[in-house]
Amino acid sequence: MELLYIQHIMNLFYIIEKKIGLHRCFHNNEVVKLVDKNSTRLSHNKLKSKSKIWIEVDGQVVFGDGRIALFEAIEKLGSIRQAAALLGMSYRAAWGKIKSTEERLGLELIKKYTGGANSGAVLTDDAKELLDIYRQFKKDAINSVDSLFASYFNKFLKNSDNL
Repeated sequence: MELLYIQHIMNLFYIIEKKIGLHRCFHNNEVVKLVDKNSTRLSHNKLKSKSKIWIEVDGQVVFGDGRIALFEAIEKLGSIRQAAALLGMSYRAAWGKIKSTEERLGLELIKKYTGGANSGAVLTDDAKELLDIYRQFKKDAINSVDSLFASYFNKFLKNSDNL
């Protein structure tokens, strides 16, 4: 009975909001604010730029967030199989990404050790350097995009702070 009563009240709120021209803005299935439908102002809490960075050779991915996650997991776990499982991919898919990256770069990135207690995988020095350089490149690229975004959308950024 209480659930029906709450639903009835919610329906009344919806009817009232609709009549006076308000629109609900949701985030994670929760109403975060009501916005005047007739308003010409932007309805975002804060404008942000988003970008995704990766490196390609001849249109083929060489390095990006997925490869970073794979190499970091291998470094942490010392195993391609365990890293693949952690990331929800098959060993074959992980191995394919490693081999294609190595071939496209012309570098050995993983040393595999088989047999007994010493079996596993480690990153080569080139792989560690590549990870470090890529992380710095990505950080600098995102900072540059954010700076460009701020210079182009400055007028709207000022307005979005007051919403």
